[in-house]
Amino acid sequence: MTEEEKVEKKKTKKTKTKTKKKKVKKKKAKEEEPPAPTEPSDDDTLNLDFSIISCRNLLVGDVRSSDPYVRILLGEKLLHKTKHVTKSLNPVFSAGKENEFSAPINYGELKKAGGLSIEVVDWDRIGSDDLIGFATIEPPRLLELSKCPKTSSIELQVPPGRKETEAGFIDVVIFDPKNRDNLENEPQTKKDKVKSKDPSESTAEESKDPAEATAEPSANETIQLSFKVSSCRNLLKGDYSSSDPYIKFFMGKKELHRTKNLLKT
Repeated sequence: MTEEEKVEKKKTKKTKTKTKKKKVKKKKAKEEEPPAPTEPSDDDTLNLDFSIISCRNLLVGDVRSSDPYVRILLGEKLLHKTKHVTKSLNPVFSAGKENEFSAPINYGELKKAGGLSIEVVDWDRIGSDDLIGFATIEPPRLLELSKCPKTSSIELQVPPGRKETEAGFIDVVIFDPKNRDNLENEPQTKKDKVKSKDPSESTAEESKDPAEATAEPSANETIQLSFKVSSCRNLLKGDYSSSDPYIKFFMGKKELHRTKNLLKT
């Protein structure tokens, strides 16, 4: 075999090795990919858990405020109705069976209805109740929301006949319990994966004293913190029948932040 033939043989061998490695990598990556979600059939039933948390910046239903409650509907079928909250444009619905419920929803019926309907209604002692906001959760969005039990903020639409341009928001949790296993068995990402180590091996970082890892910051260090003010419940009355609350944060006598006040809630 000539020298040229030897060089050519080596090149061919290297090319084959690289091609084989690429195929193995592609196969491994494909195996690690989660299966593509499939849409339920029209005969499938979604067994969903609902929690109605709160509303924000609602429209006024009476002279200065509203007595809102929430209705969940599938087409014209009423799935649930909460109790009304007195005189509040930012109601918080207490935890319990009044505001937490489960409902079986036929997927074919859901598609036919165009989605799940949410209505926020102002309760009136005399006369008919008034719609002050509504939203429709279309089937694909409902499936997405039901994957994880976290609070979702949904924008409300202004009812026909009202001149306002915004109707506020409603915060809800919608979860399909069958997805709980998917959350627990969710495949690890590359960042989550940890290489197995020999038990006999130990790094300098692992051998550190635990007390050192949780040492208190020095007096010259600055801690950067982010705050999010969500809501308040069961506040004392500041005026005759309600309050116009706002929140202040202090460090000693130094005011760090002050929110805007909310009227009559």
